[in-house]
Amino acid sequence: MYDRQLTRFLLTSLFVIFITPQAFAAAGSKVVVVDFERALAQTKAGQDALKKLETEFNGKKKELEKRGMEFMKWQEQASKNADMKTPAALAALRKEALQRADELQKLEQQMQAALLKRREALFGPILEKLQKMVRTIVDTENVDIVIHAGAIAWVRPSLDITDQLVRTFENAK
Repeated sequence: MYDRQLTRFLLTSLFVIFITPQAFAAAGSKVVVVDFERALAQTKAGQDALKKLETEFNGKKKELEKRGMEFMKWQEQASKNADMKTPAALAALRKEALQRADELQKLEQQMQAALLKRREALFGPILEKLQKMVRTIVDTENVDIVIHAGAIAWVRPSLDITDQLVRTFENAK
């Protein structure tokens, strides 16, 4: 199964890299590439949103790290003299360790979910504006196809409109 997926991925990649650009060029299509992640990271609004996100979740991250360290210390203490403990005491320790690990994992999952939700709330409106601006650039420059930079291995720098997008975004304020 894994080999089939890898083969399919490689064939698709080869098609995209070697066949698709020539087909577009032969048809006279104008193709550009945009990297939304880079554009988001380079805009002041994106940088401000990232700082806000980091500020909001720094305390939660430290709290999670603190609890992880406390759990590790507890495990060390619990495992000391394990060979001298009764089977019932060892079973109780294992049960408690599983409960503590489960609680820590749930806390981490909750934090990740909250982080993703907040990230979406902060970056979503900026990405929407960037996408609208790409449409404006596409219409202005008669572009036929826009490819996300993450979907290709390499592109001629002159086809990358990410810097133009960032400038357009910053000047639109």
